[in-house]
Amino acid sequence: DRMHIHSVHVICKETIGTFGRGGYFDEYGIIRDVMQNHLLQILALVGMEQPLSLSAEHIRQEKVKLLQSVQPLQVENMLIGQFIADKDKGKPGYLDDPTIKNKQSKTETYATTVLYINNPRWAGVPFILKAGKGLDESKVEIRIRFHEVPGAIPTIADCNPNELVIRVQPDECIYWKITSKIPGLDFNIETRRMDLLYGSSNDITSSKGGYGHGGVSPNPTYTASSTPSVMKSHAMMSSALSRGSGRIGNSGGGTASGSASGGSGSGVLSGGMVESPGAYERLILEVMRGDQTNFVHKDELLCSWQIFTPALHEIAINHKIQPELYKFNSSGPKSELEFSKKFGFHKGFAHDVDHEKRRQAIAWGKSTVNSDGSTNTTNTTNA
Repeated sequence: DRMHIHSVHVICKETIGTFGRGGYFDEYGIIRDVMQNHLLQILALVGMEQPLSLSAEHIRQEKVKLLQSVQPLQVENMLIGQFIADKDKGKPGYLDDPTIKNKQSKTETYATTVLYINNPRWAGVPFILKAGKGLDESKVEIRIRFHEVPGAIPTIADCNPNELVIRVQPDECIYWKITSKIPGLDFNIETRRMDLLYGSSNDITSSKGGYGHGGVSPNPTYTASSTPSVMKSHAMMSSALSRGSGRIGNSGGGTASGSASGGSGSGVLSGGMVESPGAYERLILEVMRGDQTNFVHKDELLCSWQIFTPALHEIAINHKIQPELYKFNSSGPKSELEFSKKFGFHKGFAHDVDHEKRRQAIAWGKSTVNSDGSTNTTNTTNA
């Protein structure tokens, strides 16, 4: 709750643009296309109270209750952008798409919004929703950031706060980001990951084939059968991405990658492994079963439009609100750092790069990270 959690980030980044379907996209924009439905559904699943059961009706009741508590989006709590061509790499810009008739279009291909939930559990906790096309990487994830330790001694005052990360696409996983001491005689600390990688489990393989990152994770892993409630929640979040437009980032069909959910629609492969079904497979099976758990009720639709419609109308009529231009396959608008400072993130939202991924073997030494992301290690010998 708000006593422990500093902020919640729901992120959908795509490296692809809109080329070939810009005529359709130009009528809607990234907020209507992704944020108002897919990301808001994930927000509801993360923020809702525990339902009385896992039935569709009880889950729907809690989601609607949560969405009714979300305050309407304010224009000042929103940053929008539009990607332009990267001439050095030969990548076209949004308006270079011949299917876009209005070459003066200000339709957003990037948006970061900050929402607040007015209830006792989440009052004052910012929920940051970010979606964009033509960015530097493709991923869908939820990051739950915890408060920093109050009154920390100077030695650990600059530590990054702990985070719980739920990766939905690609390579589904759940991991903790924690700060720990580097083994050695000196007192040095770094951010580490504690992983639960579905694709690296001995029991599960993705419907796309292969194992997650292509091998066994060097981090601690746990079998899916030992965490049924976690698997159920992860499956619901994966299915939330498939409602309406299929897998995010795939305009030509395909399926959203999902996680195994106790065998619903999954097949058993040789060696006892369970094949994780795609999101469309799961939803088609639920249609045949009459299970409405992963489908949106009209009450949820009404609540979601009440959250975003005032800001969307303001964008449409206020010509002073223009999307900030950013290069194709970049990290997005450069003003995001200044925008994040309004909400107390003085180092930015800091969810685009996982510094803990810059790993190395450390033995009795110190490590520093250079500006280009590389690492230096100074080893000392144990006397």
